[in-house]
Amino acid sequence: MAYTEARLKQVLKKHLSKGENEVHIPTVAAELGEEPSAIAIDVWKLEPEVAPRLKFKANKQAILKSRKPKSEGGDGMRWERIAARTGLSISELKAMGGDAAANTYTGRGRMPGSNGAKATSGRRQAKDSGNKGQSGRRQAAAKGKAQAGRKPRARTRAERAAKSGDPK
Repeated sequence: MAYTEARLKQVLKKHLSKGENEVHIPTVAAELGEEPSAIAIDVWKLEPEVAPRLKFKANKQAILKSRKPKSEGGDGMRWERIAARTGLSISELKAMGGDAAANTYTGRGRMPGSNGAKATSGRRQAKDSGNKGQSGRRQAAAKGKAQAGRKPRARTRAERAAKSGDPK
């Protein structure tokens, strides 16, 4: 079922008239009979039009507060939503907010560095460190074998036969 912009505005007015600063997109999507991912960008674009009180001037403090997670006292907004409310592009906002705004986490994907998780994979780290395409486990195994001073074990039947001198 396709929705119209007029119907979306009507639903947004209903939800934003309660004094909320943002709408719960899955709730709006359910009312319209759509998937949340299909209407999210349209909701973000129409929020400031339906409720002008949501617009704000773009400055570094406002951007940082908007990007900061709700658990830390911020608004936890995504770049698209901030861009719609300020009238600037995402790249302009990121440039204005600087590194502090760009490095904030708002809940999409795994947060780099949390719970021991690495920001990059073992393969990426191996490439960066000069080891050609070996993951962290393979590097550790190679180090262990090199330190033990053992000859590498024959892995295939042909290698074992050649090692034993059997001409089969």
